[in-house]
Amino acid sequence: MKYTIAIPSYRRPDILKNQTLAVLDRLSVNRDNIVIFVANEEEYETYNTALNGEYQIVVGVRGISSQRKFYHNWFPIGERIVSIDDDMADLLELGDKKLIPTQYTIDDIVSMGYKYAELENAKMWGINPTMNHFFLKNHVSVGLRYICANFMGTFAGDWIFTDPNRRMTPTGEDHHSTLRGFTRYGSVVRLEFLCPKTKYFATGGIDACVTEDGAKRADRHAEELKWVQSRYPDISSIQIKAGGVVNLRLKPITFNKYPRP
Repeated sequence: MKYTIAIPSYRRPDILKNQTLAVLDRLSVNRDNIVIFVANEEEYETYNTALNGEYQIVVGVRGISSQRKFYHNWFPIGERIVSIDDDMADLLELGDKKLIPTQYTIDDIVSMGYKYAELENAKMWGINPTMNHFFLKNHVSVGLRYICANFMGTFAGDWIFTDPNRRMTPTGEDHHSTLRGFTRYGSVVRLEFLCPKTKYFATGGIDACVTEDGAKRADRHAEELKWVQSRYPDISSIQIKAGGVVNLRLKPITFNKYPRP
């Protein structure tokens, strides 16, 4: 199955090299299938030097939501795009009562994701975002499930990302994309037996863009999630987690569950 891995990255070339790219090497990804998107020419030079010129790097735009819109327009319409964050330390699967490094290749995972997406006419698929084996399951969910873009499959040119009227959210973008995908196409797909090893709200990346604009990440996150919830009040609700962290809870809607392949 033909696909391209798109990695948006901002001011983290060493993290990208030592984490996500190292994981992709371990999981047998052809480097020719990877495209890294950076914010400007200066970043291009920095990343190209750090990566020894071994990867394709494209100058896109600043800001994660704008960057995803950029590369969904940059690739040929209909091309399969697998978006991955630049700080994925590993890819895990549900083992016997614990999480273990996945034994699937990226080709295996991508083939599964698009197979079920195409069966269900869905335009988004992903993996479980939670690094806790109690929340992973040995099945594939179809319905409304949060799709985190730290590992997400989509199609170039699709309305979810390229709609010219889409709000460019600096944070909360994954919730917004999930809800757009569900309401537009009737479902998204999630491989519940896989999850990334990653650190949410890590320094840099989105956080750097927000703080450079003079805002606090937590404040912008809360603001954007409340805006998203106001657009989808029937299928989402605001939840206040420990420490006062604002989260957006999606209504649990499942139409189909396929057994783990």
